[in-house]
Amino acid sequence: MSQTTADRWVRLQDGDQFVGELWPGSDKQQRQGTLISVLWSGKVPVRAHMTAKPRTADLRPALPLWERQGALGTSVPIPHIENVLITADPRTVNVDMPAGRIVISAFIANDGRGLWAPFFPGGLTTADGRFIVIECNSIEFDRDAAREYVAANLLPVGAVSPAPNRLRRYEAPVRQAGSLAEPRASELEAISAGIRTNRAAAAEDACRGWIEELKARPIKNEAFVQAQAAVKEIGLLSRKAFERAWANSAPADWKHGGRRRKSPPQKI
Repeated sequence: MSQTTADRWVRLQDGDQFVGELWPGSDKQQRQGTLISVLWSGKVPVRAHMTAKPRTADLRPALPLWERQGALGTSVPIPHIENVLITADPRTVNVDMPAGRIVISAFIANDGRGLWAPFFPGGLTTADGRFIVIECNSIEFDRDAAREYVAANLLPVGAVSPAPNRLRRYEAPVRQAGSLAEPRASELEAISAGIRTNRAAAAEDACRGWIEELKARPIKNEAFVQAQAAVKEIGLLSRKAFERAWANSAPADWKHGGRRRKSPPQKI
């Protein structure tokens, strides 16, 4: 057995060799496709060092001076980035296997509680709805969990698979609160709970502007349909996104339920 599979963790750069040992007849494309399936399965632990950098809507640096000075890009070890990968829009992901690097270019951060602060100097928080580029380096995946997943789900009929006695069932570790094995909230919660694709976020932003330009209070359900039509060239506007935009941008007296009061008749 090679050193690649002798230790628990396999580097992303060595993933091609790892899959080749499980599936000797595979070609490069098949091995890379298998490895991608492993990383995005959500069943195999993947760890990495992660950096986050704020961006504008067109993905230019939002804080260019700080970035040039090297003040941004704090590298934080994340023990379970499989939770990050499965929340990302595949269209925004660039995987560089030879470099052991994954870049996700269109994450949207909802940072009301400062969950991204560990990545930025001085505990800087980012405004809700801001774009963030995620860079994952030094990526490694769990050897035994990956072997089991490949053997059970990805090997074609007739391919050589590992002997059963060389496989153990992976069981996620029981994490104690405050232990080193437990990811901090800043590592996973912000990523998995507060991320939307760039088009959906842009549509919500446009909806807020559309609401602010209304001159009279509309019927809310009709306003939702009209807002969807108004921003359709930007992105899909969900009902939840519309409700958020309404809560943020509609005048206070439009948000009260019940029938609208009629204006009193003018006195003659």
